[in-house]
Amino acid sequence: MSSDAGPVLEIVHFRIDPRAVVPFAECAREAFGLLAGVEGCVSHDLKRSVEEPSLFALIIEWVLRVDLNRFREAAAHHPFQELLSRHLLQAEVYHFADASGSGQDVDWA
Repeated sequence: MSSDAGPVLEIVHFRIDPRAVVPFAECAREAFGLLAGVEGCVSHDLKRSVEEPSLFALIIEWVLRVDLNRFREAAAHHPFQELLSRHLLQAEVYHFADASGSGQDVDWA
């Protein structure tokens, strides 16, 4: 599967200082403003774990992986990243491509 061959779902797990959950959510809302109008960003959402209230998942849907890479090089990326990392204890980033075969061929190699 080519890394630029289709939509990419970016999922970032954030573990936040439990005393900073509210300030983190406020920073995330501000960071979302930086995503508004970014070329290739289809949608974005923030979810909070039911079992672990200090664990969040940021989900960003990109048209192509190249759009994600372009955003990483854009001027808005640094303040976006800074806002989201203010209250951060740990982060893990994952990128997902279609595996169902709908809309494109799936190469499992």
